[in-house]
Amino acid sequence: MQGTVRTVSNVVRDKMPSMLSEIVTSIAKAYHCEAEVTYTKGVAAVVNDDHLNALAKNAVEEVLGSDHAVDLKEVSLGSEDFSAYQQHVPGVLFRLGTGSDDPQSRLGLHNPSIHFDEKALLAGVKALSAVACRFLDE
Repeated sequence: MQGTVRTVSNVVRDKMPSMLSEIVTSIAKAYHCEAEVTYTKGVAAVVNDDHLNALAKNAVEEVLGSDHAVDLKEVSLGSEDFSAYQQHVPGVLFRLGTGSDDPQSRLGLHNPSIHFDEKALLAGVKALSAVACRFLDE
């Protein structure tokens, strides 16, 4: 059996190998079996720097309007290696929405039928430029 473990906290991530091993071996023991767990850690969770997150949100609101800078209601468990950079320097990861009135623009990211609204590219350039300028101004 194999699987993937994703966490939104690096504290929990660090505890997962022992927690998972304890659960698996306990279940095996209950059935008079043995279990061997091989756990390979993936990348850390992406945890945005609070200051940079506020800086980015304010910059995006300034150039695109406050209705275009939206905090996600739920954390994402998508696989993302941006955290490798965050192990060395503070960082902020944000998303560029590409949805439109076209229902196919609202499909899942990896759906082969998704249509990306290319009008979002200009908004992305404006947003990233504003974030970079705001950061450099500090």
